[in-house]
Amino acid sequence: MTTSHPGMGVLLRLLGPDDGSADAIKGALGKKIIAFELKENNIKIRLEGIGELVITDEGQSCCETRWISTDDDLGSVVGGNLLEINIVDAGEPTVGKTDDVHEMQFLNVKTSRGVIVFQTHNEHNGYYGGFSIAARLVKE
Repeated sequence: MTTSHPGMGVLLRLLGPDDGSADAIKGALGKKIIAFELKENNIKIRLEGIGELVITDEGQSCCETRWISTDDDLGSVVGGNLLEINIVDAGEPTVGKTDDVHEMQFLNVKTSRGVIVFQTHNEHNGYYGGFSIAARLVKE
């Protein structure tokens, strides 16, 4: 089996200074959700009175394709409060016939109206890998 290693983008984010993601999420918890969308691989949660929490995977290196998807209805939680955001490992990556690797992890957004589950994907040649989920608050 091909084992992937963290790509340069992931490693640089791990070695760099705190990017403020934890503070952005912490400051958003408990706030009312007024809009929720997934657009161009950005999860955007507009929150009453504070702005928009934007969540992305910023670990891009060469030879990778990254994307975020969900089958859940984002509108179903609008009006509820944001309670928790966590990442859950999806297990071992799948390896294709040509040693291409598809890694996946889940990003769960828990609200007072239910949980939205996003899948974060990374397809690469086996030399790159990992995820680097980041969050920032764009103030109103």
